[in-house]
Amino acid sequence: MKLQTHRPGSKQRRLSNQEPFILEPEEHPICNEVLPLDVVWVLNRLRHAGYLAYIVGGGVRDLLLDKQPKDFDLSTNATPSQIRHLFFNCRIIGRRFKIVHIYFRDGHVIEVTTFRKLVKQKSLRTPLKDDNQFGSPSDDAWRRDLTINGLFYDHATGKIIDYTGGIEDLDDNIARIIGEPNMRFQEDPVRMIRVIRHASRLKFSIEEQTWDAICRNASKLQQCSEPRVLEEFLKELRGGHIRHSMKLFKESGLLKSFSKRLYQWQETHRKPQTKSFYRRFGSLVKPEWGTTSAMGHNLLALDKWTAQELPLSDGLRLAALFSPIAWSHVLKHGKPGVRAAQLWHKAVLNAVIPIAQDLNLKAAQKEKLVQIFQAYWRLHLLPQQKSLHTPLSKNPYTKEAALLLFLETNVRKYPCPEWLKDALPTSLHDL
Repeated sequence: MKLQTHRPGSKQRRLSNQEPFILEPEEHPICNEVLPLDVVWVLNRLRHAGYLAYIVGGGVRDLLLDKQPKDFDLSTNATPSQIRHLFFNCRIIGRRFKIVHIYFRDGHVIEVTTFRKLVKQKSLRTPLKDDNQFGSPSDDAWRRDLTINGLFYDHATGKIIDYTGGIEDLDDNIARIIGEPNMRFQEDPVRMIRVIRHASRLKFSIEEQTWDAICRNASKLQQCSEPRVLEEFLKELRGGHIRHSMKLFKESGLLKSFSKRLYQWQETHRKPQTKSFYRRFGSLVKPEWGTTSAMGHNLLALDKWTAQELPLSDGLRLAALFSPIAWSHVLKHGKPGVRAAQLWHKAVLNAVIPIAQDLNLKAAQKEKLVQIFQAYWRLHLLPQQKSLHTPLSKNPYTKEAALLLFLETNVRKYPCPEWLKDALPTSLHDL
């Protein structure tokens, strides 16, 4: 439904801290009946104790878009210690910013935070030691990342409270950073990744000034702590929209900040190797397996499988991303007289691992990637070398290697060979 949002002064509210824009219950589709009972119970308990309590962020956004939220986050003016005195089934977590997790018998966890102010960091590589500067609902809305994530739902009155113009941007399918884009991205460059994530996930366009600021500040991502950037990249791989995100990363320049080698590979491998000896490497491989188009196919398959909620490990997702890079190296250097196993091993070590290092993968993650690729290579050779069947059946990485090969054949609509079906879980045979 189209929300009734176009009232005088709504656009100026994005840049100045004014009175909030209020949507009355009859002006939006959210009702308390769609809220989980444990969420309502927590809200009511906080209210009865005299505190403000709202559903905030993505839960409100998803309900307005007629999507089922994965979880509901709550914000209140009660401090963490005050919340703990109200709920026996809770625990305070976090050092930099204290969050309260309330646990239920069915395993459900509700996250409750206290309204807080935006605290500036002295250095992007040095995490804040204390971010527990509490504030008002308005302060809390303005410190959030996107306007569409700055919405509050008051279950007691049924009203939606919008300080930042998020309702209007939801109507217009726009992803917009809260506040002045250049300043917000300089404060925390990771916000650029989040803008692209939400735009890709919701199929929204990125507001012009926000996009220009991302392109202008893309190189500043290198100033952030490496583990934090890696975690954001892995979130993209897991999110079910990585193909479109990678396109936006490349167009904005963020891909260079993740890995210059990955960016350069995409620039130089748009066409397949014309002089290759790919028939030496199994019956399935074609020259186009080592191109950016192949990477796009793999990422598309990852998105489809994620939408089907198939259990995919980070190792498999990374292998799907890197597989065309390894094949491009093999197809380029696969001259007669070079042992196939040695060639593949060098491709992984010389072409894949340097990019994995750019992304700051941990040693265990890189080792798992190498093991998956070794089993994957043996699967390619299995039809010609039956002696590989026994070692593959005992290899703990064969399942993920088979999933990777099945992903690559499935997205290209190749018929699945019987020898590959034997290595797959039966639940995947009908995909």
